[in-house]
Amino acid sequence: MQLPARILQHRGDRPALDLDGRLRCYAEVIDTAFALAAVLDVADSGPTGLVAILAHKSFSAYVAALAAHLAGKGYVPLNIKFPPQRLASMLCRSGAGVVVVGSEGLGVLGSLLEAVGPERQLTVVGAETESFGGLPGAHPTHRFLSGRASAAATLPRPCRPDATAYLLFTSGSTGQPKGVPVSFANLDAYLSNVARHFPLEPTDRASQSFDMTFDLSVHDLFATWSAGACLCPVGDTTLVNPARFIRDQRLTAWFSVPSVAMFMARGRSLQPQAFPSLRLSLFCGEPLPVATAEAWCRAAPNSRLISLYGPTETTIAIAQHQWGPGNGRDSGRNGLVPIGRVFPTQRYCLLAAGRQVVSGPGRGELCLSGSQVTSGYLNALDKTSAQFVHLPEAGPDPWYRTGDLVEEDDRGVLHFIGRIDLQVKVNGYRIELGEVESVLREASGYDGVAAVPWPAAGGTAAGLVAFILGEASDDRPLFTACRKALPDYMVPTRIIWTRTLPLNANGKVDRNALIGELDRQQKQGEPPHER
Repeated sequence: MQLPARILQHRGDRPALDLDGRLRCYAEVIDTAFALAAVLDVADSGPTGLVAILAHKSFSAYVAALAAHLAGKGYVPLNIKFPPQRLASMLCRSGAGVVVVGSEGLGVLGSLLEAVGPERQLTVVGAETESFGGLPGAHPTHRFLSGRASAAATLPRPCRPDATAYLLFTSGSTGQPKGVPVSFANLDAYLSNVARHFPLEPTDRASQSFDMTFDLSVHDLFATWSAGACLCPVGDTTLVNPARFIRDQRLTAWFSVPSVAMFMARGRSLQPQAFPSLRLSLFCGEPLPVATAEAWCRAAPNSRLISLYGPTETTIAIAQHQWGPGNGRDSGRNGLVPIGRVFPTQRYCLLAAGRQVVSGPGRGELCLSGSQVTSGYLNALDKTSAQFVHLPEAGPDPWYRTGDLVEEDDRGVLHFIGRIDLQVKVNGYRIELGEVESVLREASGYDGVAAVPWPAAGGTAAGLVAFILGEASDDRPLFTACRKALPDYMVPTRIIWTRTLPLNANGKVDRNALIGELDRQQKQGEPPHER
């Protein structure tokens, strides 16, 4: 059964969305989505047939994603907090000809249209509004429509398995975000594994904590609605410490990055028996520390705790490890919960140096293949050929090179060891350090730039610190340049001017030495200074 059909079978008065104190049933969600889908069905979606969504954790945002699928189209989420130039780049590169905007996106719509320019003609659809203020007059080359159709179309449209269900942009090492098209077949394969390994029930109340530009949001939305459960979005400010939200909303299913749980533990919110209503707790996006997992289990004693693993290129998550009281600390490596085991319907192998497949237990770069693995990057053959490779000794199918160094133990359990490249995670967001460094090089006029994750714990970092090899100058223009080009989570928290950059044996910048110096300064209580 295709994804839209799974959701339509729940049509009725059952709760589908509990948002801002208002409960919306499946009948209301589906009727609104059908009306919007009828508009999208006749709108020119551009060469890729994709629909861009300029909204954030709103009724409009969720309905627009469903409406796109009902119209047989994929969607491209645009974060209203991103700089307009970045949004324009994502929109133009996606090829989307339609932008669905929620009321919360109207404030940035004008800046986005300015950045796109009049040459590219777009159809702007108001999901819940018919008023766009003075925008139609200021941007006459674009078309503005209401999301409420006057005539019903023949819906839902069939979704081709190989067509794009959603397109996300991840950080790129060259300074250009990489587009990852995920097909309907990829998404259906993932949802089938969810139903098999950690299913939701119609009576569940599930959290929605991720922005739609984060692929874990796809699980929140479609795993919940496919099961006929109720979606409960967590406000951005509440997400810092959602303990009260979990209790007040009587959540039965929780999904977040481990950083949220770590912050809750530091804030002493993970008290024993704190969340008795939870029956399923999922964590993904970064390694989960064992200490955090144990604290969560004490706080949610009735819940299964599952740590998920999966790059965007492998559709949300492709491996799992259930943590429980019987596992003990010796089940992990370096104080981290294991990656676990890849879903039985998917395949994995480890690559040693020289692209030699590791036979049996050992250590190497994790490579993944199967129905959840995407076909490559959007209009980027060179990047695709570098990351999606053929390994003759592992079969004819392409394999995605994750860049993660892992170890397989004698039980077949995978453990995260580290990264083999310059990709890091900050609060669960995947970042290519080269993208940040590219912006700083251009803004500062200096070539010697190195960004490092710091402070870091448990495989993720709270932020970035940038070092610039040059004469100390005013940092403010550099921070301004970063904020114009990068999302907030990629903007360095500190810039340090230095006269030298340490090099390793290969003549490359020794980032570990820079992190070590930051750690030393923190321990000794020294203020940041030029080195």
